[in-house]
Amino acid sequence: MDEMHGIMQKVLAFVDGPDAAPRKTKGRPQYEDYYLDEVERNYLVTCKELQLIWMVCERTAYRYIKKYSLTDVGDGGTGQFRLGDVTDAISTYGIDFSRKTIMAILEKRRIKTPPRP
Repeated sequence: MDEMHGIMQKVLAFVDGPDAAPRKTKGRPQYEDYYLDEVERNYLVTCKELQLIWMVCERTAYRYIKKYSLTDVGDGGTGQFRLGDVTDAISTYGIDFSRKTIMAILEKRRIKTPPRP
């Protein structure tokens, strides 16, 4: 009976749409509801990192940049974009993305304090 109840919940969640089902990230509860602070929103990401975030090829990434009106904020058109603008486009337009890649970019950019002697 419990198995049937679980199956029916999955079917109803599928019928209602992907947003109706609770989202879970396997083994990483810290990623479930993560909001960027102001410093993280101002991180600059390159076109290559955008491709990894959106899980698309280079050509599609450039189409997305044009379609969703992301502005290049790098010096001299270097292809750098604010991470806050990218996440706003993801949430506004429902673009598929890799949460793991965003978290890896954030972890790479964090300022680490040197270890104490």
